[in-house]
Formats: sequence, C-alpha cells, structure tokens
Amino acid sequence: MCKALDFWAETCHTTNMNKETTMTDTYNGWKNYATWNVALHIQNNETFYKIARCCDTYTQWVRNTWDSHTPDGVSYFDKELDVAALNEMILEL
Repeated sequence: MCKALDFWAETCHTTNMNKETTMTDTYNGWKNYATWNVALHIQNNETFYKIARCCDTYTQWVRNTWDSHTPDGVSYFDKELDVAALNEMILEL
C-alpha cells in the first residue's frame, strides 16, 4: 500500500478510536436518530425524494408513501420525530 493510503488508514482508525463524540451526541444537525434516519432516507431514495418534492409537509409525504418504516426500522410515525424540522427539509427540497 502506498504511504498516503497508510497515513489515511492510520489517521481514520486513530481518529475513530479516540473520538469521544458518538452518534448519540450529534445526528448531523438533526434532533435525534429517528429524525436523522427518516430525513436520510427521504433525501437518498430517488422515489421518496421525488414524492417529497411534490409535498408541502412531512405528513403529506407520509400519506403519499407506501412504507411505514425506513430500511433501518425507524417508523415514519415515531413519536420522537422532529416533524417541524422534517417539514422544513421538505419545503427546502
């Protein structure tokens, strides 16, 4: 392996092993894991994204989809969801 790749692998491994911040602390700016996970799947699934672009609210998006959970098992009806943030995300698409 070249030295650049050795350095990269060592840096990533060291950083991840020593980092105190965990996924439970930051959800890429989202309030909690459930909200982050739902937003992730809306934005990264082409069909869900296209549906969301036609919607004004998260509730409207849910009514227009056929699934009840993300592929990771998070319910689209989870009580922990930050619906206000999901509404904002959908309006910004």
